[in-house]
Amino acid sequence: MVWCVGMPEKQAGKESTMRLNKVKRCVAACISALVMFTSTPSAIVRAEEYDDWKAEYVNSSNNEVSTYSINSNDNSVENDYIRIIGGTNFTFGTTGGDPELESDNYSRLLYGYPYGGTSYTTIQVDGVNTIFQPETMTVRDNSIICTDTIGDVIVTAYFNIVANQYTGREDAVEFSYSAENTGDKEHSIGVRIMFDTMLGSNDSAPFRVPGIGDVTGETDLTGDAIPEYWQAFDSLTNPSVISQGTLRAENITAPDRVRFTNWRMANSYSWDYSSAAGSYNGDSAVCLYWNPKAIAKGDTISCRTYYGLASMQRDNRPPLAVALSGTTKLEVTKDDSGAEIYSPNPFSVTAYVQNIGNGTAHNSSIQLVLPDGLHIAEGEENVSIGDIEPGSAQRQISWKVSADPCYTAEKKTYSVIVKADNTEDKVLERQIEIPAMKGSSIELQLDRSTITDGSNINLKFRLINISDTPIALNQLHPRYYYIDESPDAEKQFNSYCVNMDKPYEYLPGNTVSMTKHILDAQYTNATAYFEFAFNSDEKLQPGQEVYVNAGINNASWSRIVASNDYSAVGDDSPAAPDYVSWKYMPVYSSSDAKMPIWGNAPEPDTTGMKPDLLVELDPSAVGGKGYMNLNIRITNNGLLPIDLGQTEIKYYYTNDNGLEQSVAGSYIGGRINNNYIGITDKAIVNAVAMPQRMRYADTYVSVKFAQDTGILNFEDYIDLNIQVYNAGWAAGDYTLENDHSYRDDVTEQEPELQTFSSMARAAVINNCTVGMREAKNIVVDTRYTASGIREWIDIIFGRRPKYKPAYSAFKLGEGKVEEYNIGDYNAFCDRFENLFDGEKYNEYATGENITDNALNFTNDNLKAILESDILYVSGHGFDGGVIPIYRSAYDETNYKGAGVWSYDKILTTDRNMGRDFHRYGGEAVSEDNTFSLNMKDHVNDGVNENLKVIIAAACSQLSEQTENWGHFPQEPISESSLQRWIELMKSNKKLKCMLGYYGTAPSADNHWIHDDVVITDFLESTTSGNDQRNSIYNSWVKANTKKLDLRKFNVGLLVRPNYEKLSLGEVLSDDSEAKNDTIQYFKITNIIDVNNDYDIDELSTISGVQVAINEVDKYLTNNNLDINTSNVIRLSEVEKSVYNLKGDCIESNVSEYVFSFKTDDNTKPWDIYGQNVIREENALNIRYDVKSKEIQLMD
Repeated sequence: MVWCVGMPEKQAGKESTMRLNKVKRCVAACISALVMFTSTPSAIVRAEEYDDWKAEYVNSSNNEVSTYSINSNDNSVENDYIRIIGGTNFTFGTTGGDPELESDNYSRLLYGYPYGGTSYTTIQVDGVNTIFQPETMTVRDNSIICTDTIGDVIVTAYFNIVANQYTGREDAVEFSYSAENTGDKEHSIGVRIMFDTMLGSNDSAPFRVPGIGDVTGETDLTGDAIPEYWQAFDSLTNPSVISQGTLRAENITAPDRVRFTNWRMANSYSWDYSSAAGSYNGDSAVCLYWNPKAIAKGDTISCRTYYGLASMQRDNRPPLAVALSGTTKLEVTKDDSGAEIYSPNPFSVTAYVQNIGNGTAHNSSIQLVLPDGLHIAEGEENVSIGDIEPGSAQRQISWKVSADPCYTAEKKTYSVIVKADNTEDKVLERQIEIPAMKGSSIELQLDRSTITDGSNINLKFRLINISDTPIALNQLHPRYYYIDESPDAEKQFNSYCVNMDKPYEYLPGNTVSMTKHILDAQYTNATAYFEFAFNSDEKLQPGQEVYVNAGINNASWSRIVASNDYSAVGDDSPAAPDYVSWKYMPVYSSSDAKMPIWGNAPEPDTTGMKPDLLVELDPSAVGGKGYMNLNIRITNNGLLPIDLGQTEIKYYYTNDNGLEQSVAGSYIGGRINNNYIGITDKAIVNAVAMPQRMRYADTYVSVKFAQDTGILNFEDYIDLNIQVYNAGWAAGDYTLENDHSYRDDVTEQEPELQTFSSMARAAVINNCTVGMREAKNIVVDTRYTASGIREWIDIIFGRRPKYKPAYSAFKLGEGKVEEYNIGDYNAFCDRFENLFDGEKYNEYATGENITDNALNFTNDNLKAILESDILYVSGHGFDGGVIPIYRSAYDETNYKGAGVWSYDKILTTDRNMGRDFHRYGGEAVSEDNTFSLNMKDHVNDGVNENLKVIIAAACSQLSEQTENWGHFPQEPISESSLQRWIELMKSNKKLKCMLGYYGTAPSADNHWIHDDVVITDFLESTTSGNDQRNSIYNSWVKANTKKLDLRKFNVGLLVRPNYEKLSLGEVLSDDSEAKNDTIQYFKITNIIDVNNDYDIDELSTISGVQVAINEVDKYLTNNNLDINTSNVIRLSEVEKSVYNLKGDCIESNVSEYVFSFKTDDNTKPWDIYGQNVIREENALNIRYDVKSKEIQLMD
């Protein structure tokens, strides 16, 4: 049998369950889809049966991964109208729904609400489809923000509750996705969003599409055929819910393709599939496609759409029921040339007509009536409907209407008139808001010379009507954008207004009012704005101007830094003592207008405006002889307030003596809230031992403050004088060069914080206090407000110490430089430092005895091993958990041909192994020369346990062998290597796993596969991602089989439960002590020899693999893989055993099979030192998991 090469269309078939873990993604498989179809009833004849089947199917899928529940607030946002629940399978429904429609309360808009959903999004990267599965999820205000990483593409999803142009309420959800290419090469990236629509209890409601009508069958639209929106409702006269998806609107790119389809098909295929046009949808769904595009390094592709409620004007009086739908508001945006346009424009108007009477309505028609400024762009004003039979399907009529530009905001009313020869005319009206475009209607001029820093703001501006038509004063709303240094302070305002058409005549005192508004987002040099309103409809005639003089101050008369306000700074040009045209005070036509009719609003600050703290340290005062004296000053150089009650200051250092630490705050105080006060009594000072050692830090001084301590405003500061000493004043000095916060030469740079631009902020402290220097390694963890008192935002100043895993590495070979090398030893050190930012633990942490025969292993080396994070040890190994340490020179006179080589020291699992060591008939090794890795042998000897991972490139370290192999005369050993390493892992609480061999290992010389290749491949694999494809287990298997394949694998992994699923970096950063009572052991064995090629059918005779054979055969067939099954190179099995802490095996079974198929007929096994070896590049490896029945192509 021969199959065809190619990635299957259903390559994400397993994704159709939508609840699988990330390790199961991006694999070319279709098993779940096949299971779904084979488990689906062959003929579902009743809706109830289908509903039951779907609910059962979804529930079974949800059992894999539960992303939310009805009672969870961690992944949902809601308001009075709707609720959206985020996750891999998002869902959506109403709370209160449309206030005018009682039937839609707490109703579904997507299937599954409020429980598990069936809608999902596919991200296609370079032709590979991946279900979007959030790694992180943040809920903030009305938004859910999720992120996922697919290779080097970072995908961010936003589910935002937004204002709905079609209802005038916040009852729509913006579904927005952005995919950023963070890699070094171009990627092709596309997006598909699939909505499993459901209206209340109706899972099959038809779609209503302008220009097309009711859509109940497979319909595929592209290009200009894609409408402005689609609607769905189950009844015109008595709808349970009315929903709408918006495809064309302001600031969104319409999808390249829209597919109204059947959910089962859309669910089973994560991207595209074949379905006959017009075939009945039944369980309806809609798929939106943004076709793959080439995205360069650093670029981003974005797409968004809206789905929510719809509103219609309805008249259900018989005989003709009529409904009218369309947007209620246009938005102002810009085209590609920068010119202002309306969006959507033209916009769609849709009318629905249905005969609910008892007789035929003859010669029916409908007329669209538009006011001035609106015009029909597509369609006819009068449309003949013809005779409408009672009970017949509703008729749908759509027009496209364009709007002329308006320079003041207006509301316009349009209507439809429905007529029939034998009925009364019926008229329905609907309003639409037309916002003002920025045109030459008004100009604002500002006298900037009156704006200074101080206790108040003096504003003098004038408005001039530069149009040809009068403008009502109450249609003019100037805004002054500013940074509020005191958001908690009440604002006071006084003003007067002069109408210059009546020379120097003051208008009534209440003509102008002012309101303060907090900005919800961050903007350049603005956290709030004052809006002025004219409480008069008096007209400002063409050429006429009106003057406004206003004074603004905080009720406490606290300092205002106006010179940093957006509306004062502008373009940083010098202020002139006269009125100048000033676009930095924009004018709006109404309070809720989005676009100004004059000037420019501040741009959103995409990098985020943040406070500007200066942290200083007096280095000369620190000392270190017996204690440290910390003199620290923290100054708020920015204009955003800092809440001391939410602040923690951290000074990181190394506890050089390992003694308990004490601290005392001698004095803490400064200028707070513009007052000079002491706050020592409000400070809580502690020395905190860090759970994980960092570079130059294992302890930090923590300073926190009581909640009512106060606010650091602009130019406020605090001084801290703190003493750090050993508890009880025990003797011991501090080495300052080891202290992160004292050092000033840290090379790792974190992104600089953006601070405010300044026109004339002379008071800012630009230089350090005398005798102090800036201390960027002291950390201030605090909160600031960018939007007044409504929201405080967390921020961290300073550079925290970084985790740098420490390694130890030793090459304990025979010392024969002409036969052995240190390639693997060098490869580990080099790759670990480069890939993991690792560093050698100390000067005793590395050594080898090959190149210069200079290694003299001592207790200092052993201590460095146990205190490092990871050990790589290479050399020869003996059964019983022994790695011999060879003498500094190879001694041929002692080589007796019986295996007693030149060693007199051993590295082992137990100090007693020295006297019991008779593995090769040699003499006992003295206790001084037996170096035990077991922490039970290091009680009270100053060794700080830290070792988490051991990689032993030495033979027999995970062997279960206790009897003589027959090579040399020997006594049986009492315990196998495996049992001894289990005992060691029991004692060493931080040790998570050991990677090694249970028989002959690869070697760094010219035999077989080189150890330097193995360790390089392992480190590169396990650092290349965070899902289970890059776990320690998978990476160790791949590394030992990637380049060449031995006749016997001999690969072993001893690991605490679940750590095998993590990457090496994740394991090393876990500083916790183990609490589990079992240890797992994995080993790989070839059960088919490479000497022979096997047909897949012949393998079925081998016990225990029949199911695997059948599933792999199906996989090859279903995925059209061009494999000749007569060329099975090997079949390997992975055996998983579980041991208790006594060393007893309590469970053992085969966990997976690995099939290797030869794909090149020219591939031949070749012989190296009697071992048949196959080049892996010419083999296709397929893994079959016995428990989950998953199939995966190996990298």
